[in-house]
Amino acid sequence: MKTYQVGGSVRDELLGVEPNDKDWVVVGSSPEEMIEAGFKPIGKDFPVFLHPDTKEEYALARTERKSGKGYHGFRFYYDPSVRLEDDLLRRDLTINAIAKDSQGKLIDPFNGQDDLFNKKLRNVSDAFCEDPLRAIRLGRFLSYKHISDFSITPQLKAIVKKILDSGELNYLSGDRVFTEIDKAMQNHFPEKFFNFVVENKLDKPWLKDINSLDSFSATSSDLRWVELSCLNHFTDFDQIPLPSKIKKLISLARQLANIEIDNLLVDNIDSLRILRNEEDIMRIVSLGLECMDQKLITKIVDLYKDIKFAELEKLDPNERKNEKINLLKDLVSKL
Repeated sequence: MKTYQVGGSVRDELLGVEPNDKDWVVVGSSPEEMIEAGFKPIGKDFPVFLHPDTKEEYALARTERKSGKGYHGFRFYYDPSVRLEDDLLRRDLTINAIAKDSQGKLIDPFNGQDDLFNKKLRNVSDAFCEDPLRAIRLGRFLSYKHISDFSITPQLKAIVKKILDSGELNYLSGDRVFTEIDKAMQNHFPEKFFNFVVENKLDKPWLKDINSLDSFSATSSDLRWVELSCLNHFTDFDQIPLPSKIKKLISLARQLANIEIDNLLVDNIDSLRILRNEEDIMRIVSLGLECMDQKLITKIVDLYKDIKFAELEKLDPNERKNEKINLLKDLVSKL
């Protein structure tokens, strides 16, 4: 059994960046041997194990063959006879197909180090197109600060076009697409991801004709989703399984964008649930989005907080409702 560090962590180390986590490939072993050594199996489609101490992922060296549509249309082969080079051959980019052994020696059969030096994103083989998610993931790599100035080779651009023309993007899992987009949202330059998607017409069906953008004002990923939605007419991204927190923020931002002096209905203010949502409202306001009146919203929040709603609890339900309406009408009159 031999163990090698592989993938993005090796790439990042070579670029002088501390990796967030490390992935490992095990050559010459079997599931039974891994379990006997104390590793915990977690892989569903192929053997992946958690190290008993570090909890890092260790995968048996494997090969794969496309056998159907989308990501699940693969047949995997793993056996002690599978070589490290066979495993590296199935990876997406040459810069992600570099391995390091226990002595620190680099194994680089596809010249990934040269592509790192020349700042090139190059596919390892034509098998890149077999997983359509790789077209979207390619854009995600551009969102990393230390890879953002890399260029995509003409051959790889042609493969991205081939994936687009195949229609296989439609067979992807929404969860996998969200994961790639949200990872880009957490990086230094998420706008590079979306501009890549737009330029290569990868927006359908997942991102619904989104527009290119220069940069994000927000620094947190959840508010970046709000900003992207605002810039695209408050699209819901309903093809993507967004977490409820992000959906709530987008919905709240849409409400805030609809608040105007000329159309400032009491119901609009009441529906904001300001006391409950004040923190999220002010986070959204802090973005300075052109689609909403920040000064007006801030003033509404301040006036609302001054209202002594607790005193309404002494009234019966009908009186309480009428008095609340009167208090909100009074608030509107002060704007």
